[in-house]
Amino acid sequence: MSDAAVSEAPTEQGLLKEMAALVLELKALDVVSIDLRGASAFTDFFLIASATSDRQARAICEKVRTGLKEHYGLLPARTEGLPEARWALLDYGDVVLHVFSGELREHYRLEALWGEFPRREWGG
Repeated sequence: MSDAAVSEAPTEQGLLKEMAALVLELKALDVVSIDLRGASAFTDFFLIASATSDRQARAICEKVRTGLKEHYGLLPARTEGLPEARWALLDYGDVVLHVFSGELREHYRLEALWGEFPRREWGG
């Protein structure tokens, strides 16, 4: 892909929307964002999704990584958990994606930990 095809980097809300669309393309479950603006020094939003398997979790992360690189030239500042993909994380600064497989999402309970902050459910 040529540099001419890369769009200008999206706003934080545009990035969140794009990431949500990408994870939903691969049938992620229970996709939720938490608005942490003003509460966190390290990010503005968490986007949290569940996968039915480790393989699906890896595929979701790869879809986001590839899609954001192709459309905006963006790469995550940090990635964690991809080899096992039971809990994978892609850190794009303004938005941090968490993808859980199995029961780990219930174990870590990120939504409860940040429960007092505004949240949005994505998808149907």
